[in-house]
Amino acid sequence: MNPIFKNTTVPEIIAGMESKFYTVFNRYDKTTNLNITMYNFDENLENDFFYKTIYGNSESIIPASIFKLFSTNYLLSILDSNNLLEERIEVANEINKQYLNKYLFRVGLKKGEIFDIRKLLELALIPSSADSIYTLSRVVYNLLNNKNINDDCIKSKDDWNNMINFISNKIKEYYNSSIKINLPILDPTGIDRKLIKVIDIGILLKFLITNNSKILDIVSQSKTSTINGKVYNSTNAFIRRDKKQFYHPKIKGIKTGSLLGWKNLLLLYGLTPVKNIGIMVAGCENHSDTKEIANLIVKELDNKLFNISF
Repeated sequence: MNPIFKNTTVPEIIAGMESKFYTVFNRYDKTTNLNITMYNFDENLENDFFYKTIYGNSESIIPASIFKLFSTNYLLSILDSNNLLEERIEVANEINKQYLNKYLFRVGLKKGEIFDIRKLLELALIPSSADSIYTLSRVVYNLLNNKNINDDCIKSKDDWNNMINFISNKIKEYYNSSIKINLPILDPTGIDRKLIKVIDIGILLKFLITNNSKILDIVSQSKTSTINGKVYNSTNAFIRRDKKQFYHPKIKGIKTGSLLGWKNLLLLYGLTPVKNIGIMVAGCENHSDTKEIANLIVKELDNKLFNISF
């Protein structure tokens, strides 16, 4: 379907929302953290992309679990380059509750359970499982330290901290060298409440789109495959047909995040296979606010680009 308003560009539509919806957006800013940033990725991805913060004064946000896109992309790159995506992994002491922040969302992995690495990646991104991130981190930690990938190397909290620090530093190095961004990371789940620049989130999205990342396939799924007899739903209402108020056929995913004062939502609105609009709503008091704001923006894009309403 071709846009009917051919003289109106996507950047112009995005810029127009700033004044048009300011009063509406302001009503949702109960935390004073609210940041609404939009990105335009066209077919010329070798060029810089357009982005604009249409509400909020800060250039940075606390991403919460949106950070898992950064960490999972790094972990995937290491595992894939070593041909380990088909390997079976035994959950070990990295998910010991004594070591984990009590506010992390976990799907309840248990020590001794066996999972395919691909399934752990699904769990990390679709229901946003922190315990899966830690198990994948331990696998990569072992790999990079020339140990058996299933070695239960965590015997104490100090061992756990060493693993987390090691993986966090590797993630920093990876992004500094690959896409020239500096990430203030202390934990691969995003629980550490470090600020990330909104432009860096756009740079990551561009990287994932340009490289046709497997992550984009995972985050577009409304639920996981059957994993050890269970199926887990996505945290993203916009790709779930059972969430009729929000489901939209042009939304490709991508990730939610949840910390106190930072209920976040990151979406990709697909125009064509190579043209996408990113929508980030961050800093809401609750998830219903992020969904309502994003829904308003999606409907505006429908109207301005296609004069239709899904």
